[in-house]
Amino acid sequence: MKMVVTSGATREHIDPIRFISNVSTGTLGSLIASQALAAGFEVMYIHGVGAVLPGESDGISMFEVVSAEDLRSRLRTVLNDPEIKAVVHPMAVSDFTPSETAPCKIPSNTAGLQLLLRPTPKIVKDIKRTRPDILLVSFKLETGLSETELIQKGKAALRETSSDIVVVNELEK
Repeated sequence: MKMVVTSGATREHIDPIRFISNVSTGTLGSLIASQALAAGFEVMYIHGVGAVLPGESDGISMFEVVSAEDLRSRLRTVLNDPEIKAVVHPMAVSDFTPSETAPCKIPSNTAGLQLLLRPTPKIVKDIKRTRPDILLVSFKLETGLSETELIQKGKAALRETSSDIVVVNELEK
C-alpha cells in the first residue's frame, strides 16, 4: 500500500535569489514518513528545499518541490496512482506568493522594495477533489489562540478541506 507524506516549507520567489517562506523544517513530515515505512507502507515523500529527510530511504520515493505551484503539480501527478490510499499533509505551504517575480536579481542598492502578494491556491482542498476515496490527514498551525479557538479552527478546517483528520497545533514559543 502507498502513502504520500508532504513535508517542509514551500518557497515563493521574489527574484532568482530571494524568496518568502516560513519556519517549517520538515522534521514532523520526516518522522511521519519513517513511521509509515516501518508500518509497511511504500512512501512518496514530497518535500520542500532543505527539509529534513527521513533517515531510512529504502521504500521512500523522494520528490523535491520549490513553490506551492510545484507542490500542486506533483500532487496531481502522484494522485493518479490508484495504489495511494492516504495523504498525510503537514507541509507548510505558502499562503501568499509575489504577484510578479523579477527575472534578474534586484540590486541591493535599490532604495526600497514593495511586494504585492496574492494568495496561493489551497492545495489541501484539491486532494479530496482529485481523490475522494483517499484518507487525508491535514495540519493547521496557529498562534496565540485559546484551546476553544483551536478546536473551532480544526472543525472549520475539516469542513473546508474535506480532510478525514485535522491536526491543529500551535507554534512552539
